[in-house]
Amino acid sequence: MKALFALMLIAGVASAAEPQEPGGFTPSPPPSDSNQFDGRAPTRRKDPERLSDAEARKMVQAYAACTMRGSVREVRAYLATFPMSAPAGKLGQALARFKCARVDRMYFTDGTFRGIFYEALYRRDFSSKWPSDFSAVPPIDYGKGVGVETVSDPGALIGLRRFADCVVRTDPGGARTFVMSAIAEPGERNAVQALIPTMQKCVIKDRELKFSPSMARALVAEALYRLSEKATEVQS
Repeated sequence: MKALFALMLIAGVASAAEPQEPGGFTPSPPPSDSNQFDGRAPTRRKDPERLSDAEARKMVQAYAACTMRGSVREVRAYLATFPMSAPAGKLGQALARFKCARVDRMYFTDGTFRGIFYEALYRRDFSSKWPSDFSAVPPIDYGKGVGVETVSDPGALIGLRRFADCVVRTDPGGARTFVMSAIAEPGERNAVQALIPTMQKCVIKDRELKFSPSMARALVAEALYRLSEKATEVQS
């Protein structure tokens, strides 16, 4: 059986009524100020159930940019934890800020939450000058912190990140184009199509992977940022 790779169109933001994956985060308003939203009337907030997939994904990107302001250290501390571990849950929920939301109800899976921050960091640190060759970068330990309590299958989480690492190392330019593309625009779709042959090569034989565009972008953004950081260290 050949290795298969597929992209499924799924919104990056889930409504409150949808199943909530363990290890996810929900921005909540302060109890004493539940009707206030960033100084604006509640009517300015959007209903998440009426958002298109493109609107939802763009809103998530804006949320990350807002949260990053003045909180880079906290974001890095969260990203240093193992996905869906107890420390990740504690630090991630602390970053889930209602003031940065643009809808009444938002829910992030840990994977989506990590991806939006890795992409925001990549845009901040490597928008104008970036490594384009990762051949000298030693293997990254995607299992770091796995000994801490985890609510999901650690092996699967590590495997997904190794898959994304393979994609980025094989086609650094294509990975960057994907991560830097405008969400839900033709450029993103073209970037995904261009990367699919590489993704198929990186899938383990006799395995099948299915991703939403949001999750594919999140995984590639994480690998791209971490490899870029390591490449900068190697070159210095």
